[in-house]
Amino acid sequence: MTDTILVTGASGYLGRNIVRDFVARGVAVRGLARSDSSAKAVEKLGAIPVRGDVMDVTSLRAAMEGVTSLIHAAADTNHGRTTKAQEQTNLQGTRNVYETAHAA
Repeated sequence: MTDTILVTGASGYLGRNIVRDFVARGVAVRGLARSDSSAKAVEKLGAIPVRGDVMDVTSLRAAMEGVTSLIHAAADTNHGRTTKAQEQTNLQGTRNVYETAHAA
């Protein structure tokens, strides 16, 4: 079986550098992408874009199918004042990723 890594936040600042590094090493990478523009960015990095969102457990299950490793780099990094929506994405989103990976 070939190793495949799923990277959440694959088009973000941290995620795109992680994707770039693993692709350069010849590792198969899937990048979770919430939008068409994010999916295009992930594809340009040499990874396979997978549409989904850390807040959507169904999409996480589909994205994780067949992967051997997971790197969770998705976060709402608005550098201003923390909002409830930002907290929700970062806390619940991380919980969703953890629980989905644990169940896989």
